[in-house]
Amino acid sequence: AIDGLIQNTGTFKMRGSLPDGSGDLKFDLENIDMVSYDSFARQAGWRLDSGKTTLRSIIEARNGSYKTRNELVLHNLGVTPDDGGGFSATFGMSLDLALALLRDPSGDIALSMPVDIGEKGSSVGIGSLILSALRNAIVGALTSPIKMLGALMPKGGGPPSFDPIEFDAGSSAPNEQAEERLASLKELLSKRPSLQLSLSGQWSEEDRRTLALAILQQKAASEEPFPEIEGGGFFSKRRVAAALINRAAGEEGVLEPEDEQQLEKYIEAQQVPTDRFQALGDSRSESARSMLLDSGVGADSVSVEPSSSAEKPGVALALRPKPSGDEAEAE
Repeated sequence: AIDGLIQNTGTFKMRGSLPDGSGDLKFDLENIDMVSYDSFARQAGWRLDSGKTTLRSIIEARNGSYKTRNELVLHNLGVTPDDGGGFSATFGMSLDLALALLRDPSGDIALSMPVDIGEKGSSVGIGSLILSALRNAIVGALTSPIKMLGALMPKGGGPPSFDPIEFDAGSSAPNEQAEERLASLKELLSKRPSLQLSLSGQWSEEDRRTLALAILQQKAASEEPFPEIEGGGFFSKRRVAAALINRAAGEEGVLEPEDEQQLEKYIEAQQVPTDRFQALGDSRSESARSMLLDSGVGADSVSVEPSSSAEKPGVALALRPKPSGDEAEAE
């Protein structure tokens, strides 16, 4: 057994033995200041601004081969890349977003790095093995919260991409599938408090019929003129208007088949202003935000962006690191 001090605050412990070159060793490093190794990090294109680390290693030596199980925990890590975008090229996302994905509710980053070294293992260099293990650990840790949502990293790199949450045509209320997606997002945000979810409502041509019908109902109630259509006689128009008023009030508003066909023509002819579509998109993102907040997600973990047109009605999703205090005030 060996105990000792590293730097001013760090400690190490080693337990175990290797009689005849075989056996088990347990090695623990606690509270190691990472900033003191900044000069080494700069050689690799990084700057260590803050942080401490804990490393727990179990080494199994058997017949000339070694297996290590390494649990590395980074506490309050602050790092700035100076590698010309190398991190983004390697991991398909910015460093800020990666750190936000990796940090747990305590702000720690835990990585598991198994390393196997056999008779030929040293031919590629111990450093290469450890770097490879570290890269695999980061990739595994990064993809874990993404898999929790059932989303995939996009092919060819790029930031995490989630499919939009689909809404029923003409509706601003989340359907059952949308509620399930929002529940998964709530779980992700609770486990990754450094993340912020951006919501952007989407509208499509599929929404047009519902919006046109709503406009016609408003016109019927206020006795405004309907759009001109072929065969739109006075009495037919009056029957259609009366039915629309009844339907808006929750009544049946039955129409004969010929008048029902006339209604469809009115719907087709009715122009829908862009601001109607935008209002529907905005209400979708706001309803999704409200559902997340009602489920316990903090207000600073969800933001709403302007709505836009898309192929399908829904709400687009994007992840980003939560803004710092100054950035949040600027927003």
